[in-house]
Amino acid sequence: MEFRRLFPIVLADGTQRLFFTLENIPPYGNRNVSITVELGQRERYGLISEEKLDQYLVEERFIESKDPRITEIAEQRRGHSKAETIENLYTWVSEYLQEEGYVARDQGALHALESKAGDCTESAYLFSALSRANNIPARVMAGYVSSGNTVLRSRDYHNWAEVYIDNAWWVVDPNKKNFREKQADYIAMNIISGVDNVNRESQRFYGTSDDIELSMN
Repeated sequence: MEFRRLFPIVLADGTQRLFFTLENIPPYGNRNVSITVELGQRERYGLISEEKLDQYLVEERFIESKDPRITEIAEQRRGHSKAETIENLYTWVSEYLQEEGYVARDQGALHALESKAGDCTESAYLFSALSRANNIPARVMAGYVSSGNTVLRSRDYHNWAEVYIDNAWWVVDPNKKNFREKQADYIAMNIISGVDNVNRESQRFYGTSDDIELSMN
């Protein structure tokens, strides 16, 4: 269907949002929307200003980087360089957390540390918290992992972490046992951490009316 009111927006962090308005939907009616995009993949993300990096160094909801239990582990795994530190943290989180399958509700880094279990989201939160506790910018991403042309399904939605070293963002995925490799396979749809991120709760889509039920393939 065509829209007269279509609003593509690029946010400050580079995330792109597509806003559109559905009008004149009758009671019990429905509307199907198809969106086609051209996706380019690259191995590394570009530079980011120090001012914008600051939000990925502070403690926030689900990333309890100042909690003594987090800082103790972070200090124990600190290396002689940032690169060595993040590799130590990646190895530790990969071995420490037991995969418990998909959990619908986010529980955060501290919960993962205490329970020794979590899904991809909790492993990304825990790694990010430990990185920030070592003064290394880290954020949690949401999207898909694909090595080529494929049909993306909602059940394939995935979370991973990224750290900023050597003037670039690098994928670190303890859940899938991937450390700074296969960068182009990670298709980011959203940044779900960052104190200035107003869209962190939206994940793949969101609506502004309580009278409409939304679903996405």
